[in-house]
Parts: sequence; structure tokens; C-alpha cells
Amino acid sequence: MIRRWLAPVLLVLALCVAAGAGDWEEEKRIPAEQLVPTLQEGLQLLAQAEPAELTPLAEEQGLELVQGRVTVVAETTERFHSADVAGIGGRVIYETDGLVEVSIAPGRLVPLAKLPGVAFVRRPYEARALSLSEGVPLTGTPAWHTEGITGQGVRVAVIDLGFSGLTRARNLGRLRHVVRTVDYTGVGLETVTVHGTACAEIVQDMAPEAELILMKIATEVQLARAVEDAIAWGATVISHSVGWFNTNFYDGTGVIGDIVRDATARGVLWVNAAGNHARAHWGGSWTDTTGSGFLEFAPGVEMNQFELSRGETV
Repeated sequence: MIRRWLAPVLLVLALCVAAGAGDWEEEKRIPAEQLVPTLQEGLQLLAQAEPAELTPLAEEQGLELVQGRVTVVAETTERFHSADVAGIGGRVIYETDGLVEVSIAPGRLVPLAKLPGVAFVRRPYEARALSLSEGVPLTGTPAWHTEGITGQGVRVAVIDLGFSGLTRARNLGRLRHVVRTVDYTGVGLETVTVHGTACAEIVQDMAPEAELILMKIATEVQLARAVEDAIAWGATVISHSVGWFNTNFYDGTGVIGDIVRDATARGVLWVNAAGNHARAHWGGSWTDTTGSGFLEFAPGVEMNQFELSRGETV
């Protein structure tokens, strides 16, 4: 049963219960008295795993084990000094206000979590490229073009998860005003997905004379760094057709919301895709025939349930 104001909280709780309702989860729990409070429990499991367990356990948590190291995010305070990371065998990839992206061996995660100024060490947030659409004629943009409003003098940063096919798009003249490209991931600008290239083409279609900065990121720390650089390089518009899952209660709070607010407070127009990733929705008017204060999803039905098996994503 879901009260109107309790719905988001209870949904989160229900997902947590479903995710933990199996023998696998029970076997993998760490006794409460042994938990490191500044380290995500899954990472502590990884830190304590036997060598043969490292790769499958990392994959189960959405992490990639590369040359014996994983990438994590440390939330930090003013007491933190990045030089301390090297002292325990880690490497700082990117650092921004309150967030540090670190490459480190799993066995060194606990020392990382115990460094001065480290408030919490966790997995990077999950980013997903969102759907695309062709909107130039639908939005009446040709009328603006006819009046000579084509984006001249405007610099747009497209921050995305990959730019596959970028060279071909530029050679074909689909992207004519790319003034800078940056790969913050280190694995190549034209890898992972074509999504960023497609988004850049949409921006160019809507504003043919706008200048483009194309920036490839994979984590929230890289996003923060890209935003800082984009503003420093003169971008007044940021296009970010990416969804960040489970980073907050979808109310504008949290790390991603803070990054956006910082940019808009500095005069940047932030354009973000939203609401086009889900494949199923419940919709209807608020109905409460019993006066219980709970929404009825169907007549007399005050629960809307679904089940998850291990490895499934919601």
C-alpha cells in the first residue's frame, strides 16, 4: 500500500527488500560490527574477496577490473589531500569539489576509506544514454532559420557517454563547427556509443552556426570536471542527454543536481533529456474509495508489485 507522500520512500524500500531476498545476498553480508562506515558494503566485500572471486564479484557490482584495479568515487571533505591516495597505492584520475575518482586495487579500498577527509567511498553512479528524436520541423525551427537565427555566436558543450562515428559525421559535413573534443575516460572518444555524435548532430541541425565542444565522460566526477572546463572554454549551453540512475530521489537533490545548479547559477542554459527511458508506466487518477489514504491502482487494489531476479535491472 502506498500513501501519496510515502510512495517514493516505500518504493525504494521495496526494491531494497527484493534485492536482498535471496541466499546469495545473505551469504555475502558483512557482520554489522565489521562494517567500515565510510566504505560501501559491496566494496568492502570486494576488498575482502579471494583472488578468484574478484572478477565475478566486481562484475556483479557493475565494476570493471582492469589490470587488478577498479575505479571508485570518494566523497571528501576539506581535510582530504589527494597525495595521500598515492601513499596507499591508488591513483587519482579526476578531482573536483567534494568528489574524487580513484583507480585502486580492491585490497586497498579499506585504507582508502580510512584516509583523512574521506567521508564515503562508493561505486560510481550509473549513467545511461537516453533516447533520441528528430525535432527540427516539429518545433518550428525552420522559421527561426528563415529569420537568420541560427545559433551564431553561441558555444554549446555536448557532454555524453561516447562519440562513435564522429570522424565520419564531420567528413560528411554533418558537424561543421566542432571547436574542441575531450575524452575524460581515457578509452577513446569514438568508442562505447554513437549517442553523443547523434546528439551533436541534433544540436547542429537546430542551430547550424553554433560552435560545439564534444566531451566524453563516464562518471559523475568526470561530469563535474567537464562542466568546469566547458564553462572555462566559453560554453553558454550544455546539452546532456544522459540519465543518472539511483543518485537521489529524483527531486533535484544530490550530486548530479548540485553540478547542474552550479552551472545554471553561472549563467549556463542546461538542456537535459528526461522521461524517455522507461518502457512501462502506471497512470491514472487518484482513487481512494475506502478512505484509507492509500492509492488504489485498480478497484480495491492498493499495491502495485513486481518481482526481480538476481542480475535483473529496474
